[in-house]
Amino acid sequence: MIISKKYGFKRDAVRLLTLEGSCSIGHRRRMSEVTMEAPCFIGDETVLEAREIRAFCMVGRRCDIRRTLRIGRYTTIGNYCCIGSRSGWKNAYLSNSMVLRKGQDDWYAGIYGWKDENKIPLEKKNPVVIGNDVWIGDNVTIYEGVSVGDGAVIQSGSVVSGDVEPYSVVWPGGGKTGKVFEEAAAEALLYAEWWEYPLEVLDGLDKEDRDICRLMHKLPSGEKGMQNWKKLVFCSLDNEIFFQDGPICELMYKL
Repeated sequence: MIISKKYGFKRDAVRLLTLEGSCSIGHRRRMSEVTMEAPCFIGDETVLEAREIRAFCMVGRRCDIRRTLRIGRYTTIGNYCCIGSRSGWKNAYLSNSMVLRKGQDDWYAGIYGWKDENKIPLEKKNPVVIGNDVWIGDNVTIYEGVSVGDGAVIQSGSVVSGDVEPYSVVWPGGGKTGKVFEEAAAEALLYAEWWEYPLEVLDGLDKEDRDICRLMHKLPSGEKGMQNWKKLVFCSLDNEIFFQDGPICELMYKL
């Protein structure tokens, strides 16, 4: 469904979804239902077919995000990114030529004698999963089946065809990688899962303390998972948008 910034999504005077312009969320056939935690920011002319988008996710303009299962909290995606890209066409015989493709053009294959055993075998891959606290620069391509770990940084212009380890850095060209933090700090962040804490707990941390391990140990374990995240549900089949609060769904707006 096409969503425009002229539609406001607020509750208790809090903006749930910020839009730069018009964008497309979900698809009647490929991704009929999309759940989005609030707040989120979506850039204009973006196609967003991810089953779950978590809070404080920012997506830039003119991104094409398909075949994606989840985008984690506090994740930033730059402009002009292509996520869930396919490495080839399914039902292809030799190329994407109209003469050599299967699908709606079977009569071409009949004329030239191509059979099913001539098709290029393409492996069906899992959807993309993007972790929490991930930074993805402009003009990044991520192929389908890729899993991006928590805290990873993918530099602008990179093409990612394999899984990305948590708190690692990917540079364009595929030959250079690095680490965002030292191993001990990365392990402390992954163990603490700070993105699962309520906002007031995170706001209470000493931002001047640069010792990440000590900072993560200060998080109260009893508060983990206690944030009541507000959720919007976009249903493309019914062309409706719901506000989900626990087991109760309230119709917000019908396009």
